[in-house]
Amino acid sequence: MTSAHVTGININEYQIGRCNMYSKALNLDHLTSFQRGDFTQVPFENDTFDNAYCIEAAVHAPRLQMVYAEAFRTLKPGGMFACYEWCVTDAYDPMNMEQKRIIFAIEEGNSISKLCSTHECLKAAKSVGFEIIEADDLAVLRSGEVPWYDTLKGSYSISQFRMTKLGRWTTDKLVSVLETVRLAPPGARKVTQLLNSAADNLVAGGELGIFTPMFFWIGRKPDNA
Repeated sequence: MTSAHVTGININEYQIGRCNMYSKALNLDHLTSFQRGDFTQVPFENDTFDNAYCIEAAVHAPRLQMVYAEAFRTLKPGGMFACYEWCVTDAYDPMNMEQKRIIFAIEEGNSISKLCSTHECLKAAKSVGFEIIEADDLAVLRSGEVPWYDTLKGSYSISQFRMTKLGRWTTDKLVSVLETVRLAPPGARKVTQLLNSAADNLVAGGELGIFTPMFFWIGRKPDNA
């Protein structure tokens, strides 16, 4: 524990409520606060925060620059911004129709307007003023590591069966029945199919090495900014 105070920003009122609930349950409410707001129009003054971070969130904005610019604006000079981003890798070939289909399915199933490359990500950060201190794709396997997509593939165990192809097929049929007898709301099966497709293609993108959910970079706001 650093005793740093953390301010969270989320546009969803329900999630703000959950943050407050868990923070209190873990006795962290004296070190945290949560503000409802749009991360492309952060409700704080310039030069407010010592440091900031963004984990798998900016990808849902229309453009990465919109989020990065607000982080830059609200950081104090010399402040650091750590970001964990979803990106396509150098291995991605947009002229390959199968690869293009996989990336589109990831975007569609995860509410992403467009997945940028790692280079585009860093270019966006630099364009708003950040000095890049560090950048690394943490999805690249080191010796002895388990692939990040391993859990999404599932296994024939009690805890992981639902993630297998058979498990997803079973869930799809069950939701279809529940929707038919009106125990599930209209459109529930369509949502299930969309999420299953997203999971399958996350695995495919990981296995081909064309997608990473773990591109990590740290940027610094210059002292004279």
